[in-house]
Amino acid sequence: MRVNPTLATAFWNSVELVAKNVWVLRSYVRFTALPTLTSDVLSMVNASGPGAYFNATDSKLYAGYFSVTAQLGATGIAVTTGVWYRVDVRVNASANPWTIDVQVDGEAAGQKTNPVAAALMNTLRLGTAQEAPTADIFYDDIVASNTAADYPLGAGQGWCGVPTADGTHNVAGAADFRRGDTTTDITNATTDAYLLVDEVPLDDVTPDTNDHIRINAPPNAAEYVELVFGPAPGFAAITGTINGVEAIGEVFAAGTGLSDELFQLNDNGTVNTIYDGRGLAGVTTGTYKRKFYATAPSTGVAWTAALVNALRLRYGFATDANPDKSLMCAMLEVDHVPPSVDMPPGLGPSFAEPTERAMSASIWMNH
Repeated sequence: MRVNPTLATAFWNSVELVAKNVWVLRSYVRFTALPTLTSDVLSMVNASGPGAYFNATDSKLYAGYFSVTAQLGATGIAVTTGVWYRVDVRVNASANPWTIDVQVDGEAAGQKTNPVAAALMNTLRLGTAQEAPTADIFYDDIVASNTAADYPLGAGQGWCGVPTADGTHNVAGAADFRRGDTTTDITNATTDAYLLVDEVPLDDVTPDTNDHIRINAPPNAAEYVELVFGPAPGFAAITGTINGVEAIGEVFAAGTGLSDELFQLNDNGTVNTIYDGRGLAGVTTGTYKRKFYATAPSTGVAWTAALVNALRLRYGFATDANPDKSLMCAMLEVDHVPPSVDMPPGLGPSFAEPTERAMSASIWMNH
């Protein structure tokens, strides 16, 4: 993402997340033009905007917050243009005073405290919201957590997976699963159902007429369509150390009545439910459902690249398909440290241009 204001505030706010006292953030940040005023760079949305601040007087990043002017910690870390920096932030607002910590490529700036009462926050921010500078800033590979001990989240970059093949379907009969709103069945012999849910980027909230997997009227809760995850376009098979995996699906229904659906992750034979929509009212626009996995369900410990490369999804498990429910798209977002020169800046050579920051941005939330 690029923030490029001219004597203006310019920022992106995340959608509202679960409100928490503690937030831990990581983003890679590259300045093409340093901000001309002291302002926030990576922060949480709050009246005081706690997080990482750029100090225009000495070109350093500090822990800080805003109260009339920027209030900064005792020491900062020097930054310049043309370099990707890994910026780690922790905001702990669980008590008075708050504590704000910042690291740049693993080097700690001085902690800053804010003497105010405990508070909840549910939105993260990239950009300059507290002042109106001229600046040009790029962001990539964003991760957030609610666990204080996760700080610093450290090195990583985003990897994206989507359905790239059909797995082993379990469909008992005809007219149980359909290709969108058509009357064409998805059966055990189908090999291209994955094409119905492999959109990059994810679909918007308007359901596609015929580009989704629809549960029509399965006779029992054992039936499902299975799809194999693989690298999204432009990605290779994942390698290296896996920091975390998030599975995302988008579902919708033909009406608002009660009916059934399950969206599950098949981790090498161990099945875990991402979203349980059994007996829930249908929503007629696309609704995103997701689940974060710090560890692999199949082993209970840290993920390996081999486990991620073998992941599958299952959709179905309905006894009541009135109204019909559908899966619009599915995706994996994985934060990993690859064992090669394609590592993020700070682990390997800096890339020549912001657009060469390796893979796609990734946000996963550890709730």
